[in-house]
Amino acid sequence: MSWKDTATNDQRLRLLMGVARQEHFKLAMIYQGLDFRRHPLPVAEVAADFMTFMEKYASDPVFFRLAGKPLTIWSGTWRSPMPPSAGSTGPVRGRILVLSTEKNVLGYQRISNVTDGDAYYCPR
Repeated sequence: MSWKDTATNDQRLRLLMGVARQEHFKLAMIYQGLDFRRHPLPVAEVAADFMTFMEKYASDPVFFRLAGKPLTIWSGTWRSPMPPSAGSTGPVRGRILVLSTEKNVLGYQRISNVTDGDAYYCPR
Protein backbone atom coordinates (compact mmCIF):
# COMPACT_ATOMS: atom_id res chain seq x y z
CA MET A 1 0.00 0.00 0.00
CA SER A 2 1.11 3.52 -0.79
CA TRP A 3 1.59 5.79 2.24
CA LYS A 4 3.08 8.97 3.64
CA ASP A 5 2.19 10.45 7.01
CA THR A 6 -1.03 12.44 6.66
CA ALA A 7 -4.22 12.18 8.69
CA THR A 8 -6.12 10.85 5.67
CA ASN A 9 -3.45 8.31 4.74
CA ASP A 10 -3.15 7.15 8.35
CA GLN A 11 -6.91 6.56 8.50
CA ARG A 12 -6.80 4.64 5.20
CA LEU A 13 -3.83 2.59 6.38
CA ARG A 14 -5.58 1.56 9.61
CA LEU A 15 -8.65 0.55 7.60
CA LEU A 16 -6.56 -1.48 5.15
CA MET A 17 -4.68 -3.14 8.02
CA GLY A 18 -8.02 -4.28 9.43
CA VAL A 19 -9.12 -5.70 6.09
CA ALA A 20 -5.76 -7.45 5.61
CA ARG A 21 -6.04 -9.04 9.06
CA GLN A 22 -9.61 -10.16 8.40
CA GLU A 23 -8.83 -11.53 4.92
CA HIS A 24 -5.44 -13.03 5.93
CA PHE A 25 -3.10 -11.18 3.59
CA LYS A 26 0.09 -9.23 4.22
CA LEU A 27 0.95 -5.62 3.44
CA ALA A 28 4.14 -3.88 2.38
CA MET A 29 4.46 -0.11 2.66
CA ILE A 30 5.49 1.94 -0.37
CA TYR A 31 6.58 5.29 0.97
CA GLN A 32 5.67 8.16 -1.38
CA GLY A 33 8.91 10.14 -1.34
CA LEU A 34 7.82 12.67 -3.98
CA ASP A 35 5.46 15.61 -3.62
CA PHE A 36 2.58 16.30 -6.01
CA ARG A 37 4.95 18.12 -8.40
CA ARG A 38 7.15 14.97 -8.46
CA HIS A 39 9.95 16.64 -6.45
CA PRO A 40 11.72 14.71 -3.68
CA LEU A 41 10.47 15.42 -0.18
CA PRO A 42 12.92 17.06 2.26
CA VAL A 43 15.16 14.63 4.17
CA ALA A 44 13.68 15.72 7.51
CA GLU A 45 10.15 14.89 6.32
CA VAL A 46 11.22 11.50 4.97
CA ALA A 47 12.99 10.70 8.24
CA ALA A 48 9.98 11.75 10.33
CA ASP A 49 7.59 9.72 8.19
CA PHE A 50 9.73 6.56 8.36
CA MET A 51 9.98 7.02 12.14
CA THR A 52 6.20 7.43 12.40
CA PHE A 53 5.62 4.30 10.35
CA MET A 54 8.06 2.34 12.50
CA GLU A 55 6.61 3.56 15.79
CA LYS A 56 2.90 3.34 14.92
CA TYR A 57 2.54 0.51 12.43
CA ALA A 58 5.61 -1.63 11.68
CA SER A 59 5.29 -3.94 14.69
CA ASP A 60 1.87 -5.13 13.51
CA PRO A 61 2.09 -8.70 12.15
CA VAL A 62 -0.09 -7.70 9.19
CA PHE A 63 3.08 -6.40 7.48
CA PHE A 64 5.08 -8.76 5.28
CA ARG A 65 8.55 -9.40 6.71
CA LEU A 66 11.90 -10.29 5.21
CA ALA A 67 14.61 -11.34 7.65
CA GLY A 68 12.15 -10.44 10.42
CA LYS A 69 11.73 -6.81 9.28
CA PRO A 70 8.62 -5.24 7.74
CA LEU A 71 9.16 -4.54 4.04
CA THR A 72 9.07 -0.89 2.96
CA ILE A 73 9.88 0.60 -0.44
CA TRP A 74 10.96 4.24 -0.74
CA SER A 75 9.40 5.42 -3.98
CA GLY A 76 11.05 8.27 -5.86
CA THR A 77 14.66 7.84 -4.77
CA TRP A 78 15.66 8.05 -8.43
CA ARG A 79 14.38 11.66 -8.59
CA SER A 80 16.75 12.93 -5.93
CA PRO A 81 19.55 15.02 -7.51
CA MET A 82 21.96 13.93 -4.80
CA PRO A 83 22.13 10.92 -2.52
CA PRO A 84 19.85 11.27 0.49
CA SER A 85 21.68 11.42 3.79
CA ALA A 86 21.78 8.51 6.22
CA GLY A 87 19.59 10.63 8.49
CA SER A 88 16.62 9.86 6.27
CA THR A 89 16.59 6.14 7.08
CA GLY A 90 19.39 5.47 9.58
CA PRO A 91 17.24 5.61 12.71
CA VAL A 92 14.79 2.97 11.40
CA ARG A 93 16.88 0.51 9.39
CA GLY A 94 17.51 -1.73 12.36
CA ARG A 95 13.78 -2.42 12.64
CA ILE A 96 12.37 -2.07 9.11
CA LEU A 97 13.71 -3.09 5.71
CA VAL A 98 14.00 -0.06 3.39
CA LEU A 99 14.34 -0.71 -0.34
CA SER A 100 15.00 2.05 -2.86
CA THR A 101 13.43 2.53 -6.30
CA GLU A 102 16.52 3.16 -8.38
CA LYS A 103 16.36 2.27 -12.05
CA ASN A 104 19.93 1.15 -12.71
CA VAL A 105 23.12 0.00 -11.00
CA LEU A 106 24.69 3.46 -10.79
CA GLY A 107 21.52 4.85 -9.25
CA TYR A 108 21.50 2.11 -6.64
CA GLN A 109 25.18 2.58 -5.87
CA ARG A 110 24.44 6.26 -5.24
CA ILE A 111 21.90 5.42 -2.54
CA SER A 112 23.11 2.05 -1.27
CA ASN A 113 24.40 3.46 2.02
CA VAL A 114 20.91 4.58 3.09
CA THR A 115 18.82 1.61 1.91
CA ASP A 116 18.87 -2.17 2.29
CA GLY A 117 18.47 -3.00 -1.40
CA ASP A 118 16.50 -2.03 -4.47
CA ALA A 119 12.90 -2.93 -5.30
CA TYR A 120 13.29 -2.63 -9.07
CA TYR A 121 14.83 -5.14 -11.39
CA CYS A 122 15.36 -3.73 -14.87
CA PRO A 123 17.37 -6.11 -17.05
CA ARG A 124 19.03 -4.59 -20.07
